[in-house]
Amino acid sequence: MSIVEGIYLEEKKSQLGTGHTASTVTFRNFFAVVVEGGSILAFLLDDDLGLTGIKEKMTQEKITATLKHQPDLQDRFEQLRPSLGGRREKPKAEPPVKAQPRPKPVTKPSGEIQKKSSDNWWDKPGSGL
Repeated sequence: MSIVEGIYLEEKKSQLGTGHTASTVTFRNFFAVVVEGGSILAFLLDDDLGLTGIKEKMTQEKITATLKHQPDLQDRFEQLRPSLGGRREKPKAEPPVKAQPRPKPVTKPSGEIQKKSSDNWWDKPGSGL
């Protein structure tokens, strides 16, 4: 049996709560299933059958055991198909940029700075008020 591309439904029953407040709840997850080469990709859908961004690779056995095909949602699947992105080529990575050489560090002048004699009137001997 081959997998038909389309929207599939997964139903899981779970027990919530304990004791006399416990109740059984059914979780419903919709997947858009795409067959690509030898692999099967399942895209998780939200409550409005929109893409959530979560993608999972599944086996044929898991799909046939846990998911039910929903042929009545085939029109919605055809609307989603361009957004699934499985058939587009991945963009090529740009080549790494070579690091620019670092500039040489500025060196401080060695030795002490020599003081110049001041030409100010208050530094001259004998000149005062």
